[in-house]
Amino acid sequence: MKMFPKLSFFVSLSLAFASSALSSSAIAGNSIPECMDNRGTVLPLDNDQVLNLKKTAKLGQSIRAHAGGKVTRLFPDRNGHAHFEISLDGTAENVLEVVYSEDFGEMPQPAIGAYVDTCGDFINAYATQNGYPPSPSKAIIHWVHRSNNERKHPSGYVVLDNVLYGYGADRKARY
Repeated sequence: MKMFPKLSFFVSLSLAFASSALSSSAIAGNSIPECMDNRGTVLPLDNDQVLNLKKTAKLGQSIRAHAGGKVTRLFPDRNGHAHFEISLDGTAENVLEVVYSEDFGEMPQPAIGAYVDTCGDFINAYATQNGYPPSPSKAIIHWVHRSNNERKHPSGYVVLDNVLYGYGADRKARY
């Protein structure tokens, strides 16, 4: 390349730029965010904990949770919120309603049988509470989206069909 020093410089510059762009996109969103509790501790996916909360948590009590399961039912959209149910253990009894606010990015309607990983606030909802009707699943997980202020409230998310939702269109990434 000594005969073409300017060409060599541009080739090196182009390769450096391409390498930088690839590594930036790899860092920018190719992993699911950690599911954090209110103290900043990572919550592993733990359906047994969620099933225990359904038995022990007070009505309306909000507790951070990380759950996953297959979609079993779809509920009507209410006020820009998608509602669907996942089974936590493959049975029809141990289910959780996921409430997703479309203010944080559109999400396609999940297909029955699709796998969902979700992080957010678990709330027992087996009776009317603060004007909200009971959940058909007797419990919900909501705040499954990014937080505008991580110091006040940790972010949550939904992963559906290997796509992250809840971070707006700029953070949608395939896994």
